[in-house]
Amino acid sequence: MAALTLFRPHVRAVASAVPLISFRASAGGAPIAIGLFIAHRWGRRELAAFTIAHATVMIVVAVTDWGGTRALPRNLATLAPEAVAPFLAAGNALRLGFVAAAIAVVAALAGAGAIGADAVRYLAILLPLCPLSILTTNALSERVVSGATRPIAVAVSAGLASFGALAAAALTVHAGAPGIAAAYVAGKAIEAVVLVSGRWWVLSVATTGLASAAAALWPFAAQMILGVVYSRLAVFTVERATTREEFGIFSVALALQNALLLVPASLALMQFPELSRRAQAGEAAAVRRLLVRYTIVTAAAVLCGALVMLAAAGRIAAALDVPRGMMPFVVAFAALAFPASLSVVAGFFLQARGEERLVSRLSVLTLALALVYQVTALRAFGLWGIVAAVGAGEASTIAVFALGARPRRGRRDGT
Repeated sequence: MAALTLFRPHVRAVASAVPLISFRASAGGAPIAIGLFIAHRWGRRELAAFTIAHATVMIVVAVTDWGGTRALPRNLATLAPEAVAPFLAAGNALRLGFVAAAIAVVAALAGAGAIGADAVRYLAILLPLCPLSILTTNALSERVVSGATRPIAVAVSAGLASFGALAAAALTVHAGAPGIAAAYVAGKAIEAVVLVSGRWWVLSVATTGLASAAAALWPFAAQMILGVVYSRLAVFTVERATTREEFGIFSVALALQNALLLVPASLALMQFPELSRRAQAGEAAAVRRLLVRYTIVTAAAVLCGALVMLAAAGRIAAALDVPRGMMPFVVAFAALAFPASLSVVAGFFLQARGEERLVSRLSVLTLALALVYQVTALRAFGLWGIVAAVGAGEASTIAVFALGARPRRGRRDGT
C-alpha cells in the first residue's frame, strides 16, 4: 500500500497527460513511424531524404510558430480573460506573415540547389504543416489551460484514421514514400479542423496590437527557434560528415530517440501552465514536486524503452535495414533521450519564472557549444562521435541552465 501511495501522484501525472501524449504521438510520433516504415519498405537512402526534409520543415515550423507553443500556454494561464482574444488575434497575424515569408525562402533555396533534389520532393509535401501548426497550437494551448483536453484525443483519432486510409490508398496506387508523406499531411489537416471545432475564435486575425504581441512572443520565439535548431543540428552535421549509408543508420537512431521523448515532451508541456502559476506565485515546494515527478516519470519511460530496444535488437536491425553491428550505436544514441528531456524541462522552468529572455541568451551559448562538439567529435571518431557530442551537449545545456536558474541579486525577468 505504501508503494501504491508513493507512485500514485506519478501515475496521475501520466494519466492527465494522456490526451496530450496522443497529440504528441500524432505530431511527433507519426513522422517517426513514417520514417521507420520508409526505411523498412524503401531503404535507408529514402529515409535519409525524408529525414533531411522533415528536419528542415520543423525548423521552419519553429520560425513561423514564433514561440507560440510555449508562450501561449503560459500567457493564456496568466492573462486577464478580456486580453486573451486580442493577444491571439495579433499573434495569428504575425505568424501568418512569417509563414508566407518562410515558404518563399525555402522555395528559393530549393531552386538554387541548396537542398538535395531527393529531399526537395518531401519538402514540398511537408511545408503545409507550417500554417496547420498555427491552428493546432492555438487550439491545443487553450484546451490545455482550460483543462478541456479530452477532445484532443478525438481530434488525433480522426487525423490518424484519415492518415491510415489515405496511406493505404497511396500504397495501392504505388505512390511510394512521397504518397505516405502526403497522406500524413492530409491527416494533420483533418486533425486540426476537429481540434479547433468549437473554438473558432482562436483563429481570429487582427493587426491591432501586432507590435506588442511580437515583443511578448519574441523571447519565446528566439529560444524555440534555437532549441529546434539545437535538436536538429545533428541531422545536418552527420549528413555532411558521413556517408549516405551511415546517415541512414543515424536516421533510424534519431527516430527511436524521438520515440523515447514522446512521454517526457508531452508531460513537460502538460505541466507548463501549472509550473508557471506555481513559479510566479513563489511556491518553491510545489515547483520542486513538479520537477521531481517529471524526472522520475522521464527516467522510467526512457529506461523501459531502452531495455525493450536491447531485447529486440535483432528484430529491429532486420526490420529497419540496420547492420547488426551498429545496433549498440542505435541504442546508445536513442538513450540520450533522458538527458535531452532534462535540458528541455530546464528551459521550461526558467520560462515559467518569467525569464524567457535569459533562456534565449543561454540558448545561443548551448547551440554554439553543441556545434563545436559535433563537428569535432565527428571528425575525430566518425559516426560514433555523435553519441559523445550530443551527450556532452545535453550535459552542457543542463549545467548552463542550472547556473542561469541560480538567484542573483537584482535580476528581474531574465535581465
